[in-house]
Amino acid sequence: MQRRTAFFDDETLGAIHRGTTQIVIVAAGYDGRALRFATPAVRWWEVDHPATQADKRRRLADAGIQAPSITFVPVDLTRDDLVASLADAGHDPALPSLFVVEGLLGYLPRDVSAGLLSSTRAVAAEGSRLAVAFPIVPHDLSISETIALRVRETAVATVGEPRLDRFGPEEPDQLLEAAGWKVSKSDRVPGGLARYEGRQGVLVAAEPA
Repeated sequence: MQRRTAFFDDETLGAIHRGTTQIVIVAAGYDGRALRFATPAVRWWEVDHPATQADKRRRLADAGIQAPSITFVPVDLTRDDLVASLADAGHDPALPSLFVVEGLLGYLPRDVSAGLLSSTRAVAAEGSRLAVAFPIVPHDLSISETIALRVRETAVATVGEPRLDRFGPEEPDQLLEAAGWKVSKSDRVPGGLARYEGRQGVLVAAEPA
């Protein structure tokens, strides 16, 4: 989890430093990056299920936190048109954007995940970037780690968020390619790609193909 958080923080800060002024966080939940990394001239769109988003907005109001740079976009990804919803919320597809998709894809049906990748690409101008996490089929886990993983997934399922999907090692690249994305060059490893595979997940930074 620490590595994943650092990856998305780095991608967010990198986009800001490159001059990207539009950042879209998909399934933002209670993510605080728009507050932690608030920057003049940078607009943020937080896309999330209407019920979750309403609760977050209540909590921000109760805490007296104002976030004028955030545009909240209530979207049910299994039903609603993300492209149309972003357009209605003032996102400009002619300008470069960073799209952040962190802890989401494992909780969506495969066709919805594929549609999400295609939708973000449809509104990604040249110079845009997609930062996304793919949960993969765990490998090389000890018995105790396997048990702990199952316990965590059962606990999450009991609160209404069952894990629906995991990906094989090659599937993230295949899905990105099919949606019109390609893996970006690494900012840290000369000649390398921004694709990091762990025991339970793949982190990818991609750009329009």
